[in-house]
Amino acid sequence: MNDEIIRFLIEQKVTFINAAVSVCMSWWVTSTLFSGSILATVWAKRNQIIEKGLVHWLGWILSVFFSSIVIYGGIIVCHILRGQSEIDELIAKLSPEAAFFHTELSAFLWAMVAGTISFALVLVTWLFLWRNLSIEAKHKETKSDKPTQPVSDEKQS
Repeated sequence: MNDEIIRFLIEQKVTFINAAVSVCMSWWVTSTLFSGSILATVWAKRNQIIEKGLVHWLGWILSVFFSSIVIYGGIIVCHILRGQSEIDELIAKLSPEAAFFHTELSAFLWAMVAGTISFALVLVTWLFLWRNLSIEAKHKETKSDKPTQPVSDEKQS
């Protein structure tokens, strides 16, 4: 491969990485806001969710949702690693001592790892909240299933 083709390929890879950075910033911001809003709403409306019997289905739906955010982050990290090695190989063909763009990609990679870990923590938080809601719902079910004993006239006075 001649130098012009290698430079063109590097330019295309860098353009792709720049687009990925923009997409990932949007992903992180919107996912953070949306996840926080979901957790806050579930916490605020937990009694209504339990009363309407939505704990089970809401738990599964939100678990899939939060898991998909973590999986997306993992997929992006894998793509960054692959792209970084491809760019490093192309740069080595141009000039073996050059290591430009490696630091920028490494910083982006670590930022994505940190972002993905933060969403893994959101998932764990949700799983604990779901577990506690399920326990509370079962507790209320067993409490409502017990027959109430009428209070006699003697105990009322």
